[in-house]
Amino acid sequence: MLVQIQIFGKITMKIGQRILTTTISIVYILMIVILAVSLYLRGLKNLEPVYIINISSEIFGMATGYVIYLCCLFDTQKTGADNINFINMLNMVMLGLFTDGVAWLVNGVPSLRWVNILDNTIYYSVTPIASFLFFKYVLSFLQLGNVNRKLIGLYRFIRITLVIDIIAIYLNIPFGYFFTVHADGIYERSTYTSVSMAYPFLILLTSLVLILLGRKQLQKYRMVVLLLYVFVPLIVAIITVFVYGLSINYSLLMLVMVLMYCVINIEQGRQKAVADRDLDTASNIQESMLPKQFPPFPDRKELDIYAMMRPAKEVGGDFYDYFFVDDDNIALV
Repeated sequence: MLVQIQIFGKITMKIGQRILTTTISIVYILMIVILAVSLYLRGLKNLEPVYIINISSEIFGMATGYVIYLCCLFDTQKTGADNINFINMLNMVMLGLFTDGVAWLVNGVPSLRWVNILDNTIYYSVTPIASFLFFKYVLSFLQLGNVNRKLIGLYRFIRITLVIDIIAIYLNIPFGYFFTVHADGIYERSTYTSVSMAYPFLILLTSLVLILLGRKQLQKYRMVVLLLYVFVPLIVAIITVFVYGLSINYSLLMLVMVLMYCVINIEQGRQKAVADRDLDTASNIQESMLPKQFPPFPDRKELDIYAMMRPAKEVGGDFYDYFFVDDDNIALV
């Protein structure tokens, strides 16, 4: 009965995972289609050139993200917490691209004022969540959180402050201390817009410290990609605080995600090559231990012995041997 329950649980889990991955895939496609169709309906003539550049780069970035997502699903080697955190980060970058694209499309349209407000609220929420997920990814990859109580406490504190930050962002809707959308549909930054970036900045800087502390566990190219994920949003955020109109933060982050995915493939390829080499060595050792000469005793016509071991995988667990212990008795092992 217990075995049946376990099997049923595994089947249910697989079905649930398939439904979830299919749903995410459909949502990705819908977001890309909505942005592309909305850009066409709005009309290129009705948008400023910088808006068109932003939206086009975001559509391209989302298409790239969808390809990465499909690769993560079809690659059976990518499992575990690192892969889950990577996909969650990818989801946030995709949502950041989509909400930013929608913000440029509805800006200046009075009838879509509330769409503009809600969209920008979600957009503001994505940045701290993406920063938190990156921090979680660094903890998981460096395997720091499971052995260090201080880091466990830090993780809990950061998670609590994330909730507080998200609440503060949504309270902006009635109070407008981060941004406002006027009756004419025009988005405008408020006095404390830069304060909304305080949490992501602190989390990324904390992640940077963890990366530097765990640098001995990282190969150079892995460390470079992680540092890019830290510095790209920091630099772009500083620029966009003073320059309104250019929005390339999540487009650049998607490029970093591509590099991160490539680095993961390189690492897994090297690990697989080492594992294959070790398995091949083990297979050769095992094969060398087994008798190969048949018939084994040509001068003993009364005996006819043949044996074979064909493992299901590279290395099996079966061994055999046979030998005479005296003139009249043979041992089979």
